[in-house]
Amino acid sequence: KPYLQPVGWKQSSSSSEEFVRPNGVPKELRVIVIDLPEFRQVFDESCKVDLSSIFPDGIARPKKIQSKEFGSNTDKSKEIVKTSEIVQNSLAKSLARCGSNNGVVLLEMSISDIAKDRISLKAISPVDQYAWFDELRMRMSGAIPFGDVLERSSLWTQYLFGNSYRWKFGWFYFWKNNSEVEERKPHAVIVDGKAVASVPGALNELVTVCRGNKVPLWVINDPRVWIDKSVDDLESAARSMRNEVKKKMIMNALWLKEGSTFERGRRIGRTETELKYAIKNTASSTKSLVESINILNKSWKNLSKDELKSELRKHGVCEFDEGNNSDQGPKCIETFVEICRSVQASNQKEDEHGGMSHKDVDRNHSPIKATN
Repeated sequence: KPYLQPVGWKQSSSSSEEFVRPNGVPKELRVIVIDLPEFRQVFDESCKVDLSSIFPDGIARPKKIQSKEFGSNTDKSKEIVKTSEIVQNSLAKSLARCGSNNGVVLLEMSISDIAKDRISLKAISPVDQYAWFDELRMRMSGAIPFGDVLERSSLWTQYLFGNSYRWKFGWFYFWKNNSEVEERKPHAVIVDGKAVASVPGALNELVTVCRGNKVPLWVINDPRVWIDKSVDDLESAARSMRNEVKKKMIMNALWLKEGSTFERGRRIGRTETELKYAIKNTASSTKSLVESINILNKSWKNLSKDELKSELRKHGVCEFDEGNNSDQGPKCIETFVEICRSVQASNQKEDEHGGMSHKDVDRNHSPIKATN
């Protein structure tokens, strides 16, 4: 994509040597396929198995099981303890390269086969297989390169940390080189849910490991009835996987190319939006304050006599007779009369302690009559 190329790069149809692979865009698409050999049919070109990568069983230390047996018929009281070893099967089966220029690498694994003795083909208890949990976690987390063959861990490592296989990279590597760890992790995992469900707890363990390492998982033939079945078939799952992985790669490449610029732009945009809302809220508060001040300024206690008469007449509180009978006073509603009487009563109580009497106050005022 031109927008992923460095600044000043120009596409030329005559030569392909000018192409520069952007940072974050891998040369190979790494996919883990579990109990789904028909996934090879998704690709137009035939897949080639990498014969140099062989994944043998028995790398991890076998699990020892003790069983008790009694002696012969002549001496049944004698107890014999026998110890048997259960070989730990490998999850990885083969490594295949598909697509144009072998750009897609498939690590084919099988969880349903761990409950079988691959030599005698006899069924064994899944409980006796413990090493496949470690292999699954290591391959998902990038503790070993993708498609690499496992190695047995030391006795001290297995005793202290419980690891069945040797980690190719130390803890300091994981803390410091996160980008390189991502290059060893799979881009996607696709699994046949019906086959994996034959091993108790395997599907839940797989979902937990993928979620913890942020690896997208697609499950077809999912036996869980509460899960969305929109991508339950192989074709729709492959199409969804392609779109999701492509989008994730482009986002990662853009972040590595201009991540700081995009981050600054995102923060500036968010700051501008927050500032816009703050200005809007301040303007609204200022407007409410101005309206409150205007209401206080329009208070009737600040009005003159004529303005007060006008407001009372406008609100239908009192009627004023401007004719010859003006000495009779205004006609007001009963509620307003009661308010005036209560005010006069309170003024009388205040005048008893000193000041002008209410008669002096009302000497030049006409009496108020109540009207309906």
